Amino acid sequence: MKYTKTNVVAIAQARGSKSTSIAGAVMYLRTHIPRPRTRLEHSGVRQPWARGADAVQEYRESELHARAQAFCEELGLKTREEYRQIARKREQTILSRVTGYISDHYPYRMSQSSWAGGEHYVNVRFGEIGCSGGSNQVWSDNGKWSGTDSYAEFTISRRVLRYFPDATTPDGLVVLDAKRITLREYEIVWAEQARGFDLKPVKGFLIRGYHVPGIDLTKARKKAAIARAKTLDTRIKERARKQAHKCEIAALTGIWVGFDDSIRVGNCETATRQYQHKLSQLAGGIIGGIRADYLLALRDDVYTRRAVAKAEERYA
Repeated sequence: MKYTKTNVVAIAQARGSKSTSIAGAVMYLRTHIPRPRTRLEHSGVRQPWARGADAVQEYRESELHARAQAFCEELGLKTREEYRQIARKREQTILSRVTGYISDHYPYRMSQSSWAGGEHYVNVRFGEIGCSGGSNQVWSDNGKWSGTDSYAEFTISRRVLRYFPDATTPDGLVVLDAKRITLREYEIVWAEQARGFDLKPVKGFLIRGYHVPGIDLTKARKKAAIARAKTLDTRIKERARKQAHKCEIAALTGIWVGFDDSIRVGNCETATRQYQHKLSQLAGGIIGGIRADYLLALRDDVYTRRAVAKAEERYA
C-alpha cells in the first residue's frame, strides 16, 4: 500500500491520535507502535525483518522476561525459570527415591536367569498413569549362553505420594493413583501381574488395607468387611494359641531336664551327650541339668520335647 498524507493521518487517528498533520501522525505512530527487533530464524542467510503478529508477541515476551529477570536480580529474588529448575531437580530426587524403594521391594515377577542376564530394572515417572513390563534377551560374555533381563515401567500421578510416599500399599503392591475417601479408605489404581513379566493397571478400592477391584464403593465395603471378619477370627485363634504356649512355658520354669530324662525316652545317647557338652560350653562349666523352658527356647524339636515330657512325669 502506498502511504500518503491522507491515509497516514487516518491510520494515526484510527489508533487514537488527534493530529491532522502528517508529521504529527508519524510522530504518534513512532511513539505508540514500537518496531519489533526480532529476526526470523535463518541458517546462514540473513532474513528480512519479521513484522508479523507472532514476531511482535515474541519480542514483547522476551522484553518482559528480561525486565522480570533484572527486577528479580535487583531484589535478590529467584526468577520463574530458576524456580522451575529447582522444582524439576526436586522431582527427580523424589522419583529416584521411589524407584529405589520399588526396586528393593519389587513384588512382581523378575528374571531369574543365572548364566546370563538375571538383572531387573525399574523406571518410575510422572504422567498419565499406566504400567508395563517385559524382558530383553542377553548373552554371556563368551556368547555361549543366553538369558533375560527383565524391566518394569510405572507412570504414577503426583497426588499418589501424598498418601503413599513410596508409591506402594502396606502389602507391597505399586500404586499408580490414589484418592482418599475416608481416613482408611482410598480409591486407587494399582499394578498387578499379567502374563510373563508384563503388568496391568487395576482400578478399585483399598478398604482398611484390603484390595477390592471394581467401581462400586458399597460392594467394595461389604467385601472388605467379610475379609476383615475372617482375618479377625484367624488373629483371635493365633493369639489364643500364643497365650496357651506362654502358659505352657511358664509351667515349665520349675522343671529341670537331665541327661537321664533324654536317654529314658529313647533319644540317642551320643547325640544327647554331644548336646550336653554344647550346653556346658554355653554355661561355662559342666552342668547336670537345664531348666525346661530355657531348653525349649534354645532347641524346640521332637527330641527335646520328649525329654521335657519325661521330666514332667518325674516331677509329677
